Amino acid sequence: MATILFLMSFAITSYGIDTLGLDISFWPVSIVDFGDWRGFGAMAARDIPKGTPSMIIPIDWVINSHDPYPLSPYLKDLLSSEGLLAYRLLWDRFSTAPTKPLTKTFTEIIPESYNTFGLWNETERQWMHEYSIEFFEYNHSFILKDEFLKAKQILEKLDFVPKELLELKWFQWGYGAVISRTWSYPLALIKIGRGEEVVPDDYAIRTTGLYPVAENVNHCTVPIKDRKPFIFPAMTMKDKWAAVMAQMNFKAGQEFCIEYDEDPNNGMLFKHGFVLEKNYLEEFYIKKTTDKCNEKKMKEKCQWTLNSYEVNKRFLDFLAEGKGNEVGLKKYLKEVSEILSGSKYSLRDLQRLLSSKENLRENVAVRYGIGQRMLLLEQIKLAERELMKIYSKKMHI
Repeated sequence: MATILFLMSFAITSYGIDTLGLDISFWPVSIVDFGDWRGFGAMAARDIPKGTPSMIIPIDWVINSHDPYPLSPYLKDLLSSEGLLAYRLLWDRFSTAPTKPLTKTFTEIIPESYNTFGLWNETERQWMHEYSIEFFEYNHSFILKDEFLKAKQILEKLDFVPKELLELKWFQWGYGAVISRTWSYPLALIKIGRGEEVVPDDYAIRTTGLYPVAENVNHCTVPIKDRKPFIFPAMTMKDKWAAVMAQMNFKAGQEFCIEYDEDPNNGMLFKHGFVLEKNYLEEFYIKKTTDKCNEKKMKEKCQWTLNSYEVNKRFLDFLAEGKGNEVGLKKYLKEVSEILSGSKYSLRDLQRLLSSKENLRENVAVRYGIGQRMLLLEQIKLAERELMKIYSKKMHI
């Protein structure tokens, strides 16, 4: 980490971004070690208003999926932006002619083992199925292997490709490095920042950029009303910088964080290697067919897949449709109770297990199970509260 911060300091000084009128002797955030399982993160060194550029690097430090390098002609129409960037990192790490020395240095200090679910072994994956109520492997797991196999068929025919690029474990490593540090934005923005010619189509083309210091910013939930775009990739031709922007107001001494994704926990685990105890985007696959589901734009085959964030008035209306609130709520409570009683571990058991798990990945698997049960209990409380209102009216209380 010290290496990456030193290189970044050198790059900022060399590019002279003091033309922005900012004091660049230090960022408005500092990098701190939060210890335990959280690791490094950022803390506000002073009050930071929403929208402030807070982690600034030269624009050339951003690695973009549209940037040309020796493998681009063979892979650009074959892979996703994340796949292209993964091979870009591998090329700069293992080839004798890296496209960017700075990128090569960056790849050498990235750990060779991530906590992201795509890199878990079969035993570790089984923990997720054991501790959770229903765990569905995130579709990236399949996309990743498919992309690797497609690329391998091309790359193994090229005699200048390093052997590591033909190994799944290294592609997984590159993919893991990419998906947790990348954001999408119009290609025009990066071209403007680099002083390149921009054509109208560039505003419609989305490019994916890898922001090398993104691992120093932890995730937090940011209310939509407060949210600002958190990566600002390019400004003007003279101001060649990129920055993590403050998504909301931060007080001095407060942890500086951003909202990584709006994903359920299986997505957060695959992309970023952690789960949240309360993730209101989690899916529980409790399905119900209704007469009006087409009008409400329901899922395939006119069925509803329950998301926790929908456990509100809209969800209660859905339960009551055609039957009345009382019947719908009772049926829902019965379903959820069966799910909880049929699970291998109760919430209390999982909380007890958590203190005994020293392995990080097993610890995360237990946390996933705790989060699921906590969310179901929140839903049960909501449904019971609504039933009490109905009973109170009937009894004229």
